[in-house]
Amino acid sequence: MRKFFLLLLTGLSFVSVSSTSAFAGIHVTSPASGSSVQSPVHFVASSTTNCSKGIYAMGVYDNGVLMATTDGASMDTNVALTDGTHSNIVIQNWDKCGGYMKTALTLKVGSSTAPDNPPTNSKTFAAVENFAGWHGFGELAPAYEICTTCTQVTWGFKQNVAAPAGGPSSTATRYDLGGIIKYSDALFSNHVIGDGTTQNLPDSDGSIQRAIRHMIYDVYFYGDHLNLAHALEFDIGLNVDKRAMMFGTECRMEGNKLWAVWDNPTQRWVDTKVPCKAVVGKWNHLIIKFSTTSDHKVIYDSITLNGTTTAVGMSNNSIASNWHGMVINFQLDGNGAQNDFSVYLDKLNITYY
Repeated sequence: MRKFFLLLLTGLSFVSVSSTSAFAGIHVTSPASGSSVQSPVHFVASSTTNCSKGIYAMGVYDNGVLMATTDGASMDTNVALTDGTHSNIVIQNWDKCGGYMKTALTLKVGSSTAPDNPPTNSKTFAAVENFAGWHGFGELAPAYEICTTCTQVTWGFKQNVAAPAGGPSSTATRYDLGGIIKYSDALFSNHVIGDGTTQNLPDSDGSIQRAIRHMIYDVYFYGDHLNLAHALEFDIGLNVDKRAMMFGTECRMEGNKLWAVWDNPTQRWVDTKVPCKAVVGKWNHLIIKFSTTSDHKVIYDSITLNGTTTAVGMSNNSIASNWHGMVINFQLDGNGAQNDFSVYLDKLNITYY
């Protein structure tokens, strides 16, 4: 890498005057010029040249400043860029014959790619907590394999029960967790689109899910004993074109008490810098915004809890999947004592566009 970096530094003096072969070129896969992106920006590009010796390296410039380099004829790297419009992004290659090729991009970089308000053509599943077709499962620690008959973790839910005072309406759905194996969980899910759809939306050709670029998970939740949970999880899963995108979030009620997001490739939780300040014994209002891309990227935009909005600005890639559909999840995670507790949900609305 050192020799390529030296080449780039010495080559800066002739970048503006050196020529390139007629059949050379740069193909940028991501991001598209003119698009809105989050930092760090994921650059994917490849080069061709008729220089028989091949290509030394590729690089990314921002307003004349070299931000990143990669060896060889392809690039797959992340570059940290400040918020705002960057009108002079240049991706460049250097071949071993002394030539180069470059292409320019314009990008709008922000902490969130999601619009402040959904457009008029957005779709909303309203009051999902009242839908038919909810399923509950136990997840017994430490393997956390889904079970329906295990007895060492207990779970249940009941719709249209009297809601605790102070909420948005008089009824809600109560979700329960108990058991004797510490850190065991209860998963509750509803398949709204695709396989097993509860909303008569089979989306057989994938056109509904394929068109989605933004999603909002909007819910009110209440618990007298939220402090007895390890965490509360709020998730949306998209599965289309044989790719799985789990937009997973959890509010940790013990430990570091941060929000964490699900990293699909590594199948693990990753801490954000966003504190989770859910209030015990009061109704909490939560709004989580997600985005995705045509190449199935999972983007965590922002979390709003009780009126305080914090940008998340984290993303990861999808993984292979044989399933097809959109699923809405809510999960209760047990703590080190596996104390029994319940959480009420009301006005669970899922908006997508």
